[in-house]
Amino acid sequence: MDKSDQVLEELLLNDEFVEWVLDPSPALNQYWGQWQSDYPDRKMIVLEARRIVHQMSASGQYETLREPEVQQMWETLQSRHKETHTKIDKQKRWYWIAASVGVFLMLVISLTIRVSQPAIITHKTSYGETQLIKLPDSSSVLLNANSSISYQEDWLESSERNVTLMGEAFFNVHHTKDHRRFFVHANAVTVEVLGTSFNVLNR
Repeated sequence: MDKSDQVLEELLLNDEFVEWVLDPSPALNQYWGQWQSDYPDRKMIVLEARRIVHQMSASGQYETLREPEVQQMWETLQSRHKETHTKIDKQKRWYWIAASVGVFLMLVISLTIRVSQPAIITHKTSYGETQLIKLPDSSSVLLNANSSISYQEDWLESSERNVTLMGEAFFNVHHTKDHRRFFVHANAVTVEVLGTSFNVLNR
């Protein structure tokens, strides 16, 4: 496990980090803001950790991995290996090694899949409510009542700006220097612009 993977695992195991991501408080904002200032080289790792926490929380499947549980499982595996060491032959030892490597690879693949899937950010309004939303590229969206808009957390890293709309919204799209296209997906209709103001109704 390299240094970045170790830091990522430590953040995911840190209850205060998870609480800061899901339910921030002034004290937690101050602590983790200072932590990021002290370790500016870990900015991307923090983003990946936040993405994993948000994704698991949004899907209702988030469970914090507990370090004592991992340690206990490892100690149990080691004790069993010692007890059976005198009873198993060389072929069985290789079987256990292969099985252990297989389990490790499965864990690595699972973590890689979680990291590679960006979280979805969604804004919703109820009946009689409107909301002004500032997008990461400085574009703005006035979301009408009983509507929702969603986009990926890594939106700025993509070559295209994609949002999905349910309901009605007024868009004021910022024209970027690199002329990145802006797409609004509304059911079977897709609106494509570079930078302008327009209204979309999708009921």
